[in-house]
Amino acid sequence: MTKKLAGDVIVKLYHWIAKKRYLQGKYVYTYERLYIPVPRVFHKHFKSILKGHVKMEVEEQNGRLGVFLTPVKTLSHAESPPDKT
Repeated sequence: MTKKLAGDVIVKLYHWIAKKRYLQGKYVYTYERLYIPVPRVFHKHFKSILKGHVKMEVEEQNGRLGVFLTPVKTLSHAESPPDKT
């Protein structure tokens, strides 16, 4: 069962081609970038995963696109090394 967090919100998807030059401008490397802005009404739901890694899953059903983000635990170092025994 899914919980709807807010009413219908319309966002614009942004797309651009980035160009990077290398070898003193002799060659150009191009790549595609996509950007989906997060509306302000959803910011509070992203606070808990803001500075961590997330697993992203994308599903398509009946012409609708769902993007699911799941927080992923990463290995972190202890704040202070353990005492030697």
